[in-house]
Amino acid sequence: MPYIYSEFKDVNKNVVPNEYATQSGAELYIDEAVDGDLKEKVIKFASGEEVKYDKLILGLGSHPFVSPIPGRDLKNVFTVKKDVNVLQDIYDALNRSTNIVIIGGGFIGAEIGEQFSNIPGKNVTIVEVPPHCLLLAMEEEFAVMAENRLKDAGINVLTNASAKAINGNGSVESVELTTGEKIPADMVLIAIGAAANVDLAKKLGLEVDMEMGIQVDKYM
Repeated sequence: MPYIYSEFKDVNKNVVPNEYATQSGAELYIDEAVDGDLKEKVIKFASGEEVKYDKLILGLGSHPFVSPIPGRDLKNVFTVKKDVNVLQDIYDALNRSTNIVIIGGGFIGAEIGEQFSNIPGKNVTIVEVPPHCLLLAMEEEFAVMAENRLKDAGINVLTNASAKAINGNGSVESVELTTGEKIPADMVLIAIGAAANVDLAKKLGLEVDMEMGIQVDKYM
């Protein structure tokens, strides 16, 4: 996803054609699975249609986790959602923005920050709570190397830092840190993690963990 903003310059290049599924003989439903019955082996869609199955694979994905930070509902504040319309809204806002603050220095925050910094005239700041970006995903030695590459790309990396509030009058104007420092912002991207989509699994009666997702055995 991040590479649509600098490398591809087109949100639609992130869309996988339906033909990838149908040309192999698969039957494709563009619908939402909302319920089902594991005993009867049936899945029910929002349209009212039902589909019987022999084997069921759940690949429900995730949604962005948003902390209750004040100002998250201001205009030009986004989370990175796997939705072509949301990704296009981010692209449109990016074209209008100069000062961009990314809250979160994990994979999504770091990758998107790097892509934004490749666009001339963009001032990018990453705010990360741990001592280094990507530290929750790799050993410190490699996190430091990756963080230095971000800095070499011109990104202002603020670690050991936490966002207290997003300020603005209707539209975002700054991000306030817990230290009291205010960072100018025309656009804010919140990338602090994701939560598993488990609603359907819960309806089906499966054991779920709100943090880790659907519980499975050693055979998945």
